[in-house]
Amino acid sequence: MNNKPKLLILIAGLFVFFSVTSKVYAHGFGERYDLPMPLLYFILGAVIAVGLSFLLIGVFVTSDTSPKHFRFEVMPASWVGRIVKSQYLYWIIKCLSVVLLVLILLTTLIGSNKPIYNFSPTFIWVIWWVGFGFMSAVFGNLWVLINPWKIIFEFAERIQKLFTGRDEFNSILIYPSELQGWPSVVLFGIFAWIENVYWGAAVPRNLAILVIIYSLIQWGGMLCFGKCIWLKNGDPFALIFRFFSKFSISEINDTDGKVFFRFPGVGFLNISKPNTSVMVFVVILLATVTFDGIKETPFWNEIHSHYPTLSYTQIDTFGLVIVPAIFLLIYLLFCWVVRYCSKEKISLISIAQSFVFSLLPIALAYHFAHYLSLLLIAGQAIIPLLSDPFGIGWDLFGSADYKINLNAINAKAAWFFSVSIIVIGHVLAVYVSHLTALKVFKSHGNAIRSQYPMLLLMLTYTAISLWILSMPIIG
Repeated sequence: MNNKPKLLILIAGLFVFFSVTSKVYAHGFGERYDLPMPLLYFILGAVIAVGLSFLLIGVFVTSDTSPKHFRFEVMPASWVGRIVKSQYLYWIIKCLSVVLLVLILLTTLIGSNKPIYNFSPTFIWVIWWVGFGFMSAVFGNLWVLINPWKIIFEFAERIQKLFTGRDEFNSILIYPSELQGWPSVVLFGIFAWIENVYWGAAVPRNLAILVIIYSLIQWGGMLCFGKCIWLKNGDPFALIFRFFSKFSISEINDTDGKVFFRFPGVGFLNISKPNTSVMVFVVILLATVTFDGIKETPFWNEIHSHYPTLSYTQIDTFGLVIVPAIFLLIYLLFCWVVRYCSKEKISLISIAQSFVFSLLPIALAYHFAHYLSLLLIAGQAIIPLLSDPFGIGWDLFGSADYKINLNAINAKAAWFFSVSIIVIGHVLAVYVSHLTALKVFKSHGNAIRSQYPMLLLMLTYTAISLWILSMPIIG
């Protein structure tokens, strides 16, 4: 059955709706903290948009829908394939990645210990963590290519090949299958605590210790269990950037070098059912970026005020633990309701595993909305730091005197972007969840009924996301 006419009608319907609602958003947003109309109006508009998308998707999207319907070849394969497969290009990119890691270690160890004068804090927390997430969502999974720990390990393997003739190091231990991806979950949990709670996360000497420890963990894991096995289960950033890349508008075929443009989010349709550890990882990813937004609001500041005997670190640590736990419990509760509504005998864990990837567009959208201002304003600090990475008075590229432009982003545009990207993310989540239901459940009716609780969950989070983004930043 040819679904292209239906798909075109679906896309046209969503386009018309967003064109109408965007006028409402465009009227409203001046300064972020002084909305000219009640926030409820904007929340209702976003909720209605997501709800309408559910109706359109339910009517027009069937189990026959394929990601191939959304891909368009844009370049000839010949010269693009040569560029993509060029070993010289790979070598240059990999060398630059290793040089950056070395620069981070050197600047954190011997450069200025003041974050504003040191290259590494801005690069790690703004350019890499935030900016590279944006890049992955636009250009695809670049982390596979530029992971410096993987590159250095592969270089060590080449050296040992000269002496032993073996292509790879022999793994010392067999990776326990029941361990799944829990090392990635634990490492990301630690990373989230450092980012959101630890007071010294931006101090260069502290970063040096953290980078060295992480390097030893990665190389030790690859040596003990094998490179591919460990990177699959023990590298949290490989998981995150792979997930983000599913949102990208470009796709390169590994076999023939063909380049395709695709609609954002289509990559989510190609992900297979994850194990329990990856399911928990996705929920924690969504919960931690949400907590990062909550802890900057007056609401969280009030919590600090109510418990003066507890330190900020203690309260924030508790929040970082309890928010993901609440998210996970709520998600499992809704999955139980999905199971009940479907009237099919499928285990709760199986349903939770199947539907968890529908949360990824939401996590990515909130990541974009929350960090946009940070990237565009604080990210400018990398310009003078490139000329003076150690903070010792250099001016290598003539940019050391660059002044950050605080007006680089318009508050109205930022708010419009945030609302739009959150709505789009939730619409994609509804779409992915709908297709997942069509695959998981036996009948179309059961699949549709199962989506009512998931729709309620997504509508609720749409409202919560906009409420958080509307709050003024405290501290």
